[in-house]
Amino acid sequence: MSGASRLRASRARVVFASLLVTADALVAFRPAAPTRTCERAAATPRWAGPRHNRRATRLAATSYAPATFDDLGAIVDLAHDEFSADYKDPVSKLSLRLLLASGFALRMSYGDADQIVIACKDDDELVGYVELSRQPLGRVVGPYPPPTFLKPGPLKAYLSNLLVRPDRRKQGVGAALVRACEDQAAAWGFDSLGLHHDREDQKLLRFYGKAGYDS
Repeated sequence: MSGASRLRASRARVVFASLLVTADALVAFRPAAPTRTCERAAATPRWAGPRHNRRATRLAATSYAPATFDDLGAIVDLAHDEFSADYKDPVSKLSLRLLLASGFALRMSYGDADQIVIACKDDDELVGYVELSRQPLGRVVGPYPPPTFLKPGPLKAYLSNLLVRPDRRKQGVGAALVRACEDQAAAWGFDSLGLHHDREDQKLLRFYGKAGYDS
């Protein structure tokens, strides 16, 4: 094998390895520390129905609605800014961006019946998002979730990947995104909503405790 061929093969291995290393980056509440499983009853839906006929829930000047492919770039940028600090070299950062873009595009392609990404916008500018999906009991969402018909039952409504832009935190955006997930879970016919988070993170404990979640 020539020197150039060995270099290309080495780079390919680095890219593949970095994709594996960053595979968990999409799971915002999947830390190395022990996790807590939380659950609470789903709320009465405030919005539901086909995507083309759905109105956003309005809270002050901020709107909450299912994300579309037009939102993909902003969602990837927000997630990449949050997670990329742990990846120092350009190859890993690029791998993370590709992983985020392909993972969220896959989620949006399933439609509201399988996976839904709820976007929070202020004057059409993304300030946060959250994911809601149907997941087998006790399992978390991976970077490339399969469609619902390939998942073993029983399934539960599962909240994951909640992320709010740093300058908009502590303003009620995260709590409203949780409520939007509760609404959609009820619209899907579930009477409860589950999630996982780091039990050693006191901020998350207070946040979800205030929202009514407990293990």
